[in-house]
Amino acid sequence: DQERYVKLTKEYKDLGDIMDARKRYIACLNSIAEAKDILANESDPDMKEMAREELAVNEELQPRLEEEIKILLIPKDPEDAKNVQMEIRAGTGGDEACLFAGDLFQMYKRYCESKGWQLSVTDVSEGAVGGYKEIDFAVCGADDYGTLKYESGVHRVQRVPVTESNGRMQTSAATVAVLPEADKFEVSINEGEIKWDTFRSSGAGGQNVNKVESGVRLRYMWKNEKGAAGELSSFAALCTALSATVGTGNIVGVATAIATGGPGAVFWMIIAAIVGMATKYAEGLLAVKYRTVDKFGHVLGGPFYYIERGMGKKWKWLAVLFAIFGCLVGLLGIGTFTQVNSITGAIQTFFDPNFDPAGTAGLVVAGRAISWSVVVGGALLAVLVCSVLIGGIKRIAAVASRVVPAMIVVYLGCAILILVLNITKVPEALGTIIYAAFNPAAVTGGIVGSIIVAMQKGVARGIFSNEAGLGSAPIAAAAAQTREPVRQGLVSMTGTFIDTIVVCLMTALCIVVTGAWSPDLGLQGVQITNYAFQQGLPFPAEVSSFLLMACMVVFGFTTILGWDYYSERCLEYLIGSRKKKGILAFRWVYILCVFAGPYFTVAAVWTIADIVNGLMALPNMIALIALSGVVAKETKDYLKRLKEAGDNEEEMEEYSDDYSLWKSKPDFVQD
Repeated sequence: DQERYVKLTKEYKDLGDIMDARKRYIACLNSIAEAKDILANESDPDMKEMAREELAVNEELQPRLEEEIKILLIPKDPEDAKNVQMEIRAGTGGDEACLFAGDLFQMYKRYCESKGWQLSVTDVSEGAVGGYKEIDFAVCGADDYGTLKYESGVHRVQRVPVTESNGRMQTSAATVAVLPEADKFEVSINEGEIKWDTFRSSGAGGQNVNKVESGVRLRYMWKNEKGAAGELSSFAALCTALSATVGTGNIVGVATAIATGGPGAVFWMIIAAIVGMATKYAEGLLAVKYRTVDKFGHVLGGPFYYIERGMGKKWKWLAVLFAIFGCLVGLLGIGTFTQVNSITGAIQTFFDPNFDPAGTAGLVVAGRAISWSVVVGGALLAVLVCSVLIGGIKRIAAVASRVVPAMIVVYLGCAILILVLNITKVPEALGTIIYAAFNPAAVTGGIVGSIIVAMQKGVARGIFSNEAGLGSAPIAAAAAQTREPVRQGLVSMTGTFIDTIVVCLMTALCIVVTGAWSPDLGLQGVQITNYAFQQGLPFPAEVSSFLLMACMVVFGFTTILGWDYYSERCLEYLIGSRKKKGILAFRWVYILCVFAGPYFTVAAVWTIADIVNGLMALPNMIALIALSGVVAKETKDYLKRLKEAGDNEEEMEEYSDDYSLWKSKPDFVQD
């Protein structure tokens, strides 16, 4: 180890200087003692005279040696022993300053030679008449930085320069920078932390510069675990999952649950979310533990992999069943129909609030009139989805990680403003929600007749919103750059908390405090939340409706993108990731479903969604129950290692499972 050898050599030299001073000091004390002994016991006058002379010399030397030892024992600045990087740069004075900089360099060069130090020039820019505009050089020697560091600063000289023909005095200056040599260190950066952006020049059309990507930007995106692997950071994986869960279910789903199950449905929605957080934790943990990567470098994971790898090959049929149902949910359920239908419904509420579906205005489809605002909005949405899906998962994650936090802040900002303006009604609203959960008929006037109905509506809409137990979130969690399954499980469960306990509860409180849920109003779906925004926000009704429409569009749009990723992963499990034509064909079918979504009735859309959701959740819940022992074992192991590291994750013992397992090729990949 050459670096360690150099370091120890310098330490040995420093100790050698102290030991040499100690030896000279002890010799001085011994000489003083001997001289005093001769003066006391010797009778020869010549010997006494010699002793007096030696005593005088050593008594004069003793305090100097003591001071030298004191200085040597002062702890040195660890930087003093380092080699030096110096820069001399000409300042004010024009050509004379360049000459002065050259003189300074010659001075330092000769001083280094006198000390036996090595000097090497690393960069130089010469002046017009001699000297240097700038010169950089390195100095290597013993305690060179400790000696030269005081030279740093501005140096000035007053003299008659050779460039002055009239003999006038001139003041010139040069700056000297003295820096210790930087320690060597290694930097490990995961590819997923780096994002490359390229840009083209702007200008009149036809120029070749507009066709060449000549600008490059390199950005560090997110800090991940050291040595972790995967396609996305844990944060991006969470945002991808949130982009699919935070959607129209938070606006339309909550309103529908309250309309059909009463305010008490919100209570059961929260209870389902608390249980769902545990479910999401197990899903995220198992997704990372049993993930794999194909020969093309794509990280693959999700319920189909922890079913096949965790439960065994004989259960592969269950994994295939889950993958089929996952594709159906993407095409017919949460991914397309419900989102697009709700988005276009919000667009119609804003742009064409007085449209009559029973009339003849607009586009007539299957005997039902469709507003032109719905037709145009649906077409534009399909075009936007088509443009983003071409980018693949990293493009989706990039869009989601930017939009999801912002859209939650905007929506919650509106919801918080409503609650602040109606703060006196919030305690009553919470009481109504809890009371209606167990006495729905008393609150709804008999429209909701039993606890079972309130519970069913709350749980159904809650699961639709946060997707806990469906098995969708672990598909994104598997791509996270982490080596700790438990840590990703904790990140995944955060999504359910944000989605339901924060966003959905805010929506529910806004609806209850403004009375928008009242059956007497005859509202349904997005109309309920729209009424709550109009009544609760201190803005004109048009502004409130626009804010809700904007949130609906962004929420639904990111959900559509996230569910394309989920359903594509399900398809890859069925046909293999190398079947690019099959995946491309699926994307076009997905985009076609987005285009067709606005033309279905609200009742049909939500019924189809509930059916395919239940089908998808069944295989996943079977796997979670079967692998619950694995979840408990991994959790205990993580907590044990964390405790042994003093609750410091950076010092934790590395995950002991065979990490190479997930790098093996799955059975479906063909050579």
